[in-house]
Order: sequence, then structure tokens, then C-alpha cells
Amino acid sequence: MTRSDRDEAQLSEQVATIARRLLERPDELADQMTAAIKAAVLQFLPDPLLTPDQLKMLSVDNVVGGALPGFARLGIDPQPAEAIVPTYLAV
Repeated sequence: MTRSDRDEAQLSEQVATIARRLLERPDELADQMTAAIKAAVLQFLPDPLLTPDQLKMLSVDNVVGGALPGFARLGIDPQPAEAIVPTYLAV
């Protein structure tokens, strides 16, 4: 199952019982420029919603293509996020 960044953030919020404002990732150049300006300003807040480093990280796809070895070859048994995230966020 492919999950978006938004899906992952919402699952984490649900498990940790917190509410955070989620920002959309910009796709168009004008939107990217606007996001860069916002990140430059927001980074100085005590709990920034977005920083230039986060924006840079979000601009690169992090999904592996099918030409590379899969989980089985690496000895990994994939588990659904719903089963794993609660163990990371347990208080």
C-alpha cells in the first residue's frame, strides 16, 4: 500500500493523540517560491511549521523503484504502518 506524507502524518497524530496543522507540499514553481519564502520566515518561530531544510527534504521523492532489490532479498518482512507506528509513539 502506498501512503502519502499526509497519510503518515495523520496516522502519527491519531496514535499520539495530538493535533498539528499539516501543510500541503507545493508542486508548481510559483508555489515552491511561495513555500520557500514562508519557510524562511516560519523557521524562526518557537515551534516552526516549516523550515527550509524540511522543504528541501520534501522536494525529493523517497520511494524506491522496482529495479532495485526488494524487501525479501534484504531479509525484511514488511509490516503495515498501523502495526508499527504505535510502538514508536508509545508514551
